[in-house]
Amino acid sequence: SRTNFVGRSRGVRRNRTLRRLFWSQREKINVVFLNIIKRLIVVSWFIMGVLPVLAKDENISTRKEVTEASRKGDYFFMEGVRQLALNKNQEALDLFIKSLDYNPKNPAVYMEMSSILMQNNHYKDAIGFLEIACQLDSTNYWHNIALADLYGKLGLYPQALDVYERLHRNFPNRENVLYMLALLYAQKQDYIKSLQTWEKLENIIGQNEIVDGEKNKIYERICTSMKKESDLEQLVADYPNNAYFILALTNSYMNNNEYKKAEKLLQKSVKINPQEEELLLGQVEFYVETGNEKKSNSLFFSIFRNKEISMGLKER
Repeated sequence: SRTNFVGRSRGVRRNRTLRRLFWSQREKINVVFLNIIKRLIVVSWFIMGVLPVLAKDENISTRKEVTEASRKGDYFFMEGVRQLALNKNQEALDLFIKSLDYNPKNPAVYMEMSSILMQNNHYKDAIGFLEIACQLDSTNYWHNIALADLYGKLGLYPQALDVYERLHRNFPNRENVLYMLALLYAQKQDYIKSLQTWEKLENIIGQNEIVDGEKNKIYERICTSMKKESDLEQLVADYPNNAYFILALTNSYMNNNEYKKAEKLLQKSVKINPQEEELLLGQVEFYVETGNEKKSNSLFFSIFRNKEISMGLKER
């Protein structure tokens, strides 16, 4: 039993020694962890406080550099414009090039450089500068107009059309844009789009002799381009109020001896548009052509008595 007691007392002493060792080491471990935590806190303070300040200083420095570059670019640009006003083109060109060294994204500089090149008939070189100006400021009206006009001057009509379509998207009610767009569609033989554009222009400026003349040319070209009678029928279905297309289809029916179809079409069209003078005259001519004197005379006198019909038609 004494042996057991000694054994137990030794075990207790060993355990006490281990506990003291453990606690002494634990205090050291705590000191180490505490130091690590303190260092982490200091590092985090540095990251949250010092680095943003440095970043802020860097941004301020960058902004100052950008502002200074822009200022110098503007200075050389204005000096170039002054030289241009004095007809010193080479000096102006040199200054514009210097301006681009400081601010290569100023579209006005490219515009002025292109104008110098155009004055010297270097049109193809000028196009490159105008294209850059439009890329940098795609919604600028004057940049795009200058580019479109130059494309047209060089016969680059598809490119001119692209620019005018962009202009129309940004400036839908500009009369000169619609006018040029209608002409370019006609040049491309896209007659329907040309007609639609002339009609948009007419809605803005009202009835106009020039627009009427251009529309009549388009009507003729559209009808001439129709190879089949079914194409004309579809055209009339798309434009049921267009007297020119209706009369073109009427003539097609008559040329194919389809007189009943022609008469029915005219009657239907006049019923829809009772004051459309061209249709009324076309109906009279149809009955004259087919030898129906009674109907032609009846229609003629009804037109003559109608006060809403213009004297111009009555005299015809």
